[in-house]
Amino acid sequence: MSNTTIVTIIILVVVFALVIFNYLHKKHIHYNPEDLKKSIDRIFEGKEGQTLPRIEFLKRLRTEYNSSRKDALFLLGKASDNGFIEINGQEIKKK
Repeated sequence: MSNTTIVTIIILVVVFALVIFNYLHKKHIHYNPEDLKKSIDRIFEGKEGQTLPRIEFLKRLRTEYNSSRKDALFLLGKASDNGFIEINGQEIKKK
């Protein structure tokens, strides 16, 4: 094999490894309960005592975390488990 072929194979293996690492890293969302609380405070800023439709809340949560819909649903569940929000059907209310 020539040097060009070996270098090309090495570059392809490195690029492939980086793509796999990036995919696996983005697959696992990391969150901090304090940051989640602050994000929820920003979402409900100026809307104290009011409710938001679930779809609107998820859109704003996705924007705050720059995440996918699946990650936003995960964060919605964590926020509910931690007692930051109250879910009433399709309405979300800050506690």
